[in-house]
Amino acid sequence: MSTPSTSDASWRELLTGQRDPQYADLATRLVVGHLRQSVRLNTTALNAALGELYHYHTSCDPAERAQFLHHGSFAAQNLRSLVVQNLLLTAKETSDLIRTGGTEEALASLPRGNWIGGTTAYIMAPKGHIVPPGCLMCSVLEAGVECRIAVLTRDTLSQITDGRYETGFTYILLPAFSEVHYSYALLAPGIPGLFEQPIFGWITGVPMSEVGERAPKVFDGRTASSHENAAVALHVALGSTFMMAIDLVNPFIQGRGPAIIFPETGFNGGACMIDRRPNNFAEYLLEAKIDTSLPLVADYAGASINVSIRAVDASRGDVQFFAPVVAGENYRLAAPRADYERCITACARSLDRPERALVCRCILNHLNPRLANADTAGFVGPVTFGEIAYILVNQTLVVMNGEGRRGIQGFA
Repeated sequence: MSTPSTSDASWRELLTGQRDPQYADLATRLVVGHLRQSVRLNTTALNAALGELYHYHTSCDPAERAQFLHHGSFAAQNLRSLVVQNLLLTAKETSDLIRTGGTEEALASLPRGNWIGGTTAYIMAPKGHIVPPGCLMCSVLEAGVECRIAVLTRDTLSQITDGRYETGFTYILLPAFSEVHYSYALLAPGIPGLFEQPIFGWITGVPMSEVGERAPKVFDGRTASSHENAAVALHVALGSTFMMAIDLVNPFIQGRGPAIIFPETGFNGGACMIDRRPNNFAEYLLEAKIDTSLPLVADYAGASINVSIRAVDASRGDVQFFAPVVAGENYRLAAPRADYERCITACARSLDRPERALVCRCILNHLNPRLANADTAGFVGPVTFGEIAYILVNQTLVVMNGEGRRGIQGFA
């Protein structure tokens, strides 16, 4: 299928929000949403955004390219499944495995090998299964899959795409509340080529009772070393018969409240525009008696992206967030989805073996009484202090399908 030139009206319609990409995967929606935001901030950036969108389109795999500007779904055939096993094991049972996540003590006891790990005190287990204390949640790739590991600091995060294979995906872990965590959240959308291969991962944590007292960590299995302020990335090589897809299952959608726009990108926000009028977000939350367990939600070309509220400081007129608000983006406070469990079930049913997908779930949902008991449809994975679906996201269930993609699914 030929690619229209950048003068074609379809590109401009995508960037100005006149229409969303059809049948698109999450990466495409994030790219379009990110470029729309840059155009809103600076209308003279439209031509540069057109060129960037065109380059992204021509870099897509043929399946995604067929759907980007057109209105027909693509069904990929003869795709071989990537075998992933999600296991709950003791440290001893984990010794020969490739990749793991669990307590610091258990991870530190493992032998050197081709694995990465991160600390978490919580695990999303199969329905009805009780996780024994000291258990490790292990995702094991099939034998023979080529991979390599990189340790990335705040100064080398932009090199995350350098170490990947020609085709494949990247699994990344970052310690919560570290400089590298915050830097990735701010820098990732602008890293060249970030959206051209799946990047999945999570923010490591500690028990809630130890937040601020004990540092979350990540582990590089090659050296059995731990890091409090560095990311570990596992780059995995896959052949052309694999087509990995990342989905968000979000319990929230944009509510019907006013549009909220912040003038600066960051993890803090006070001054803002609410319904096009100058306001202070902290004062607005208090005066309107807003439930701060509800996140802000932005619409990225059809994908709902949350920014969770961490704390409100009335005296300073400041609000802290678990992910950065983006300058110029249109946010609205969330409304809970009435069909959240149905979305989880639909996502699971789109896979032959949902228990073999790579999955992570936000701790804010795990501890929320209204969401904690939602049926997770057989998914198994860590409970996290933030999720990586290319960029940092909050209060979602992130699923990476390792079975091969028979069609584009959308659950965000």
